[in-house]
Amino acid sequence: MNRMSALDGRAPSRVPVPTAKLAIPRPLDRGVRRDRLLGVLDAATVDQVLLLSAPAGHGKTSLVAEWCNRTPERTAWVSLDRADRSETALWATILASLGACAAVSADSPVRLLDPPGDAAAVLAFAERLTGGLARLQAPVRLVLDDLHVLAGSEAMNVVESLLSYLPNGLQIILATRSDPRLPLARWRVSGRLVEVRSDRLAFTKAEARDLVERSGLRLRDDQLTTLVEQTGGWAAGLRLATMSLASTDDPDGFLTDLAGNDRAIADYLVSEVLSRLPTEAGSMLRRLSICDQLSASLAEALTGTSEAVELLTALERESSLVVSHGSGRQWFRIHPLLRAHLKADLHRCDPRLKEQLYAVAARWYAADGDPAAGLRCAAHVSDPAVSSAIVHEHALTLLGEGQFDVLRDAWRRYPTEALDAEPTVALVLALAFLDAGEATIAAELAKRADRRLARRTDDDERVAATHRWLRALVRVRLTWLSGELDHVPMPEPDTQDLPLDLNLPSELALSRLTTALASAAGGDLDEARRHATSSLRAAELGDQPYVAAQATVILAVVAVARGELQEAGALAARADASAPESQWSGTAEQSVTSGIRCYSALMAGDPVQAISLAAPSIRFHAGELAAQQPTAALATMVVAVARHDLGDHDDSALAALREIRARIPSDPLSRKVLAVGSLWEQEISLALGQAERAREVLQAMRSTLGSTGDVAYLRACAAIARGRHDAGRELLDSIIDGRHAPLAEWVEVACRVQLASLGLRLRRRAEARVLLREALELAAGQGALRPLIIAPEPVIELLAGDSQLLGSEHAELIRTVLGLRPAERQRGGLPLTPRELEVLTMLPNLCSVSDIAADLSVSVNTVKTHLKAIYAKLSVDSRRKAIEVGRRHGYLVP
Repeated sequence: MNRMSALDGRAPSRVPVPTAKLAIPRPLDRGVRRDRLLGVLDAATVDQVLLLSAPAGHGKTSLVAEWCNRTPERTAWVSLDRADRSETALWATILASLGACAAVSADSPVRLLDPPGDAAAVLAFAERLTGGLARLQAPVRLVLDDLHVLAGSEAMNVVESLLSYLPNGLQIILATRSDPRLPLARWRVSGRLVEVRSDRLAFTKAEARDLVERSGLRLRDDQLTTLVEQTGGWAAGLRLATMSLASTDDPDGFLTDLAGNDRAIADYLVSEVLSRLPTEAGSMLRRLSICDQLSASLAEALTGTSEAVELLTALERESSLVVSHGSGRQWFRIHPLLRAHLKADLHRCDPRLKEQLYAVAARWYAADGDPAAGLRCAAHVSDPAVSSAIVHEHALTLLGEGQFDVLRDAWRRYPTEALDAEPTVALVLALAFLDAGEATIAAELAKRADRRLARRTDDDERVAATHRWLRALVRVRLTWLSGELDHVPMPEPDTQDLPLDLNLPSELALSRLTTALASAAGGDLDEARRHATSSLRAAELGDQPYVAAQATVILAVVAVARGELQEAGALAARADASAPESQWSGTAEQSVTSGIRCYSALMAGDPVQAISLAAPSIRFHAGELAAQQPTAALATMVVAVARHDLGDHDDSALAALREIRARIPSDPLSRKVLAVGSLWEQEISLALGQAERAREVLQAMRSTLGSTGDVAYLRACAAIARGRHDAGRELLDSIIDGRHAPLAEWVEVACRVQLASLGLRLRRRAEARVLLREALELAAGQGALRPLIIAPEPVIELLAGDSQLLGSEHAELIRTVLGLRPAERQRGGLPLTPRELEVLTMLPNLCSVSDIAADLSVSVNTVKTHLKAIYAKLSVDSRRKAIEVGRRHGYLVP
């Protein structure tokens, strides 16, 4: 018997331990370095317990092995198995691992220890172990991998004892699939516990990309996003999916249903996860798999048991297969890949139960105030009564929330006879299809509602009023979509004057929206603004972000019609930002904001952004309709002009502008768009030397727009181009003094720019400055910088040279205008660095290079380097010329 084992009832020495259990696992081939997690492990102190707890396949062992392989001489590794479930066996394995650690010297007392034979001997054993480890030159890491295999065994007493008497110089790392029954909460509060759980272990998108590319694959960004979302960043799922992706011809189809398409993943889930769960837990998870997010009451409804929440909480605590979130952590989510597998299994094995569960979920969501989620669940139920009941009960709520996609989907399952009997539903569905630009279906639904309402006499007054404003909204939206805005039907009076004390802010918001839209289309901008503001307030009161966004769109339309381009762009951007993106994208409303925002961007001098912002409007209104709908026509013209501004000087811009001019209708909004397009068409025609084309535009607009200021401006520009400066001046003056009011308000800016140019021809510099100051004030208020940006060169030189005389309040605007000049864009602008700009501003003071160096606290050679860069960027060769060019472009103020 060993000398130490004879004392204190200790067990016989040395129980054989397989060396394979004590070896640190080798790194995976093509493994991904996970520096963010290695940093977490590095930051843990020796007296802290490191707990890595996550279901199988999350990369716990790989991570710890990677960390320990950096300093293997300090690591005592134990790969636990069922042979370690007795106290004696586990102590023997731990001592063997310490004995195999290079940091434990050959003469260390630790190597002489034997496992304690009973509970009474543990304290004395712990003292000897602590004493032996304290003499080590460096701390040792003891890794207990797969700790979950000890659950429920006496060996857990060993772990608790070891942690209770944690020896100095020993850092303990626990890797487990479920939380051990240890005082984790107490350690957490005391700061003794460092936890790495499934949320941290999940691969980020960048890490997943690294893994995929190390395997020799290349995925598009959207494919990689889908892969990470489908797997939830689960390491094993990513690795298995990557192997399967290498052999598939259809990666997009494969990724659509990863759990169903990859047999390796399904087998792993069954063997490593589901087979280890209690039967009751597995059955419950299967029923819950139809929903991505689960509340306590929804879980109870789907499982039929009040113990559902307890089971979910236990699964989260013990396996991390479920994650709680939200306020009070009252919502639960099953791991996405596990949920996908369970859902596919439910569909395959019990489709009838699956339908029943979806019907339960649909009714629960509708009763809980989320009818859109209810309809998405009802889409999986063959009985149309489930979805039709939700639409019937919540049609106005769904309309106010802008849930048009689910409404359109529900229509496909809606019983025809039920639809004929429910005019409210038919009208709401018509609006849903109008939102997607599908006017034919919308018109048919409106006719169904009209036929039913013509025979219906039993409605109370409130229901009748609702039908009236719904019908009015459908008619207005139909005419708006068709572009026939000169035939917009105005709502009946009682739809405009619903009492404010109805306690129905949703209906009030929609009814006011109806009148606002009709007023805007009819050109009554004051009424449109009044009703849109009322609709916005009611929508905000009723928590209807979609209706609020729609009302904001109308306010933007009013602003652009008034020439308040900066305000219009800001309102359109606010509508885009406030509406739920999934419901807003691809809608008629987004097409309007797109047209307004691109127009605002072009007039602010940003043609690149203008082209980008125009895309949704042009996509929505395809073909002939693009010329007939005001904002779509505007967007098409903006793109043409923006491309011209960016240097594309072929005839394509003129062709696009001519087509719009020939086809746009004559309603008030369209007339404003026509005026803007005609002004641009003449401008580009004259710039390209196409005088005949410019005359054609003028003749067409004289017959179409009459004696507006826009036509007067076209005539003035034509006269100036022919050298008839006095005639041009007279026409421009008639606009400024109010004899001819323009439809395009920025003509007021352009007039002053032209008059300033004429004044400079006659050497009337003071007069030109007054006109330019007025142009700057108007441009700042309207957000219409473009007439200044494209001004003739003498005007630009005046703007740069006399900027101080034009008013210090305009200095920033002048710098902006000069920096946006087309010539500067073509050569890349004046990309002076902040330091180069400092040097440039000191040149007019006649400072020497030494003086500049002293003021800036840099060397003389550094200043010389900056001067060379400034001269090169400004295309000059002397200080004097640098000052001239700097003043011309607004970088220097005289």
